[in-house]
Amino acid sequence: GYSLDTKEANRPDSTNDGLSNPYVGANFRLLNQADAPVNLDFGILARVQVLEAELGEEGKDGTFNRGNHSIELNTSIGHKWNEANEWRLTAAAIYNEDGETKFKDADESYDLETDNSLDFSLTAEYQYRPVKEFMMIGAVKALRVGEVDSDANGTDVTADAHLDMDFTFVAKYLVTDTFIFRFNYEISRLEEYDIKTGGTKSKLKERQANLYGFGVDILF
Repeated sequence: GYSLDTKEANRPDSTNDGLSNPYVGANFRLLNQADAPVNLDFGILARVQVLEAELGEEGKDGTFNRGNHSIELNTSIGHKWNEANEWRLTAAAIYNEDGETKFKDADESYDLETDNSLDFSLTAEYQYRPVKEFMMIGAVKALRVGEVDSDANGTDVTADAHLDMDFTFVAKYLVTDTFIFRFNYEISRLEEYDIKTGGTKSKLKERQANLYGFGVDILF
């Protein structure tokens, strides 16, 4: 699950939280470093919108999810040069389908109908695993969020494309061969961008996010 608290000057706080939508993926290893200079993988990831999607602002709470499915195609290269050290570089294209999210603020509630959009990302990861049971991962991700057109209660809304940067630290501990405990910490520095609502243009500024979480991985 996730929780996002929003605080704005002279406006009541709001929280968007809850479980995230499920996703399913598959990965195919085309090259293995045992026979080539690097590992080369191709993958697909589908995020399925099944949970309620609500966006709350100005004192109104909502859910973490947004109302659209998405398909991601990615490719990765990497190399493990000894038992403790491994690097990986991943490029991805994410297609977001049309969707609908309920918008709530202090004055009204309506459906926000969003057109399809296309995002791109590039992620660099380094893993250090001094012993079998423990590993640490550091990652830097650049995400180019594509322009998004929406209809908000009969008014056209356009959010400009922008570049977001995420810096992530993950620590994992293997309790058993199939049960892994993990800790995540993420710092995001998010580019400001323009939003055009009807004939009015505004700018979304000073966007930042700091996330942390605990979880488990279960391997089958």
